[in-house]
Amino acid sequence: MINKTQFLAEEIPFNEFQQVGISRKDVMNMPKDMIDKLLKGGFSPIIELKPTAFTGEQVNLLAKIQLVRTPAGIPELRIYPVSPTIRNSVNLREDEIEQLKEGKTISKELRQDGKRKLVYVELDHETNHLIIADAKRLRLSDKLNNINGELQLNGVSSIRDIELGANQKQQIREGKPVELDVGHQKVTVGVSLKESNGFKIVKGDMEEWKREKEIKWDIANPGKMGYWKTEQNRWEYEKSISKNYEVKLKEPSFERKEEDNSRSYSFGRGR
Repeated sequence: MINKTQFLAEEIPFNEFQQVGISRKDVMNMPKDMIDKLLKGGFSPIIELKPTAFTGEQVNLLAKIQLVRTPAGIPELRIYPVSPTIRNSVNLREDEIEQLKEGKTISKELRQDGKRKLVYVELDHETNHLIIADAKRLRLSDKLNNINGELQLNGVSSIRDIELGANQKQQIREGKPVELDVGHQKVTVGVSLKESNGFKIVKGDMEEWKREKEIKWDIANPGKMGYWKTEQNRWEYEKSISKNYEVKLKEPSFERKEEDNSRSYSFGRGR
């Protein structure tokens, strides 16, 4: 069975990349760190896309991309455009938005199709996009009940088994990290949507958790960094984006993807 958060190279939806101005050759020439992240279900750095809008006009679009699977298990390309403001698509309160700006994860109950569901929300500070994950899809209870297995997968071993208490499990379910004593070291665990499986284990205390999360979400380094294609069809890394260039960008009118109430775009297959 294929891991639903990982992809094989032959599964890459090249036709969907083509629709945003990235050819098969461009994909194959992507820097190793970028293609590795995509195949693990992670987010790319900001890249420049050149899709064609419904009007027939080709536009420049700064965005992050991600490979995801549909409920049927089919890989598709997800687009997260850079926005000058946070698009509050799930009616977050002001205090919740402030928590996201601080790099925290929040849990929120949403009503969809007359049913309630629990989601986790984080903010991508580079794109101002809300990253939203259905709690059920994270299978958090399985991870918490098998915390020793999760620790071992991340290279953390202990002479004795670790068992999370009810209060610790509840904190993690609320999106708050928990610090553990594992042998002679501190380990911090919790929900982190930048990870492909939605769960993160940090070898260190709560301060180390915060530091790593700031690095992961680029909170510690204001400004946008990403890859651009050169005229020689090579990917070139840039540490910042010109404000004048950013202002010129237009956001095309693509089909909006209404999955997990996140504002993103998908291409192809007529879904």
